[in-house]
Amino acid sequence: MNAGEQLGIFLRGVAHAHSYRQLCEFFQHSLETVSRYFNIVLRVIVSFADEFINLPQGDPECHPFLRSNTAFHPYFKNALGAIDGTHIPAIVSSNIQNRYRNRKGFTSQNVMAAVSFDRQFLYIAYGWEGSAADMRVLRWAVEHGQFGVPHNHYYLVDSGYANTDKLIAPFRGYRYHLADYRGRPNRRYTNQQELFNHRHAQLRNVVERTFGIWKEHFQVLSHMKKFPVTVQADLVIACAVLHNFIGRYHGHDMYFNMSQTEMTHDGEHGNVEMLDDDPNLHTTIGERIQGEAIRHVIANDMWNARISSQRNRSS
Repeated sequence: MNAGEQLGIFLRGVAHAHSYRQLCEFFQHSLETVSRYFNIVLRVIVSFADEFINLPQGDPECHPFLRSNTAFHPYFKNALGAIDGTHIPAIVSSNIQNRYRNRKGFTSQNVMAAVSFDRQFLYIAYGWEGSAADMRVLRWAVEHGQFGVPHNHYYLVDSGYANTDKLIAPFRGYRYHLADYRGRPNRRYTNQQELFNHRHAQLRNVVERTFGIWKEHFQVLSHMKKFPVTVQADLVIACAVLHNFIGRYHGHDMYFNMSQTEMTHDGEHGNVEMLDDDPNLHTTIGERIQGEAIRHVIANDMWNARISSQRNRSS
């Protein structure tokens, strides 16, 4: 079998969520041949992870998307992207199903991802049981998974994570989700916390869009087949490598240019609230104090700029 056909077997399998038997029927090869080449290609693509999925290093420049938008710049100039978790269905044996069962009742992998503002995966922690809380997965990534954030930079996260100097979360107790701001004339904010939360939600939405594009391309991420657990985990990272390849070299791609409302997988699909009793348990007091200071400065600067702009328009 030539390399093109080997790759075709794998890509059809992940794009259309086909089982080995369905691939046998389509390509007219034996079950042993299809499964062997599927796994060979899987291992090759996984080996490209270090080339295609990379964390920012040193002192990264402000992302062009932020720099070109006055709603976000200079306030979020040190943001590198957004972090969130998503749940990928998992098919596991009965003796470990409880570990993989999430709070919505289905068995899954809890996958944590950091993405950039151009919808590229920067980091993925995968293979975690569905019962694991998001903050627990992130703490593992920091302590054991080589996840790091450059000095004076941070990622945007939702309220399931603690607010620290490296993870900037929204203000709790105020409107946050983008749907909360739709249909309101002139987007009237009652205080600086609501303004901050809206801008934060608009930026953090990039991770939801990225998950949506990812799952549109690779149906196996929503309809996992009965592969070994290790293969199910490797498929997550392989599909992330392919996603980044498409984003870098095929900017005309249909899914990358699709609006979120057009997606079958709307970014919320597969997300499960897996809150710890207290996300702050995984942080220090110093990290939280610094995070609160960063968030306060951003919120205050945006609020003052908005008031100044309103005064200029009325004068």
